[in-house]
Amino acid sequence: MAETKIQIPLPANSTIRLTGITNSGWWGQQITFETPDGKQIQWTGTGAQNNQVVGQTEIGPYTAPEQMLTVTMANDPGNGYQPSQIQADSFNTDGLSGYVVGGQDSGGRPSGDAYWNTILLVYWAYGY
Repeated sequence: MAETKIQIPLPANSTIRLTGITNSGWWGQQITFETPDGKQIQWTGTGAQNNQVVGQTEIGPYTAPEQMLTVTMANDPGNGYQPSQIQADSFNTDGLSGYVVGGQDSGGRPSGDAYWNTILLVYWAYGY
């Protein structure tokens, strides 16, 4: 189910890496997240965006498990930013775990939902 805000549980004792990507035909796209220690970061994509990396950072490590990263996304079709519908999915492979968070703007959808206008990759290797 799509939301406008998602909380992602983070592991303890691991450095978390985040990469923001936008895809849009001239609409503004924003990715905003708040770390467990209260730091707020916002990345913005403007103009023609085709897999445009709008930001990368590292956070943590945190000493307690299950601390939350709060994520929101927004889009601007030309009359101001409005919240985007977002979804998240987790992944866990050998040596790499994390979440992919996708947001869609309010543009037309000829073939169903498109949660790729804004993408936040949240990933880590446990204990590193």
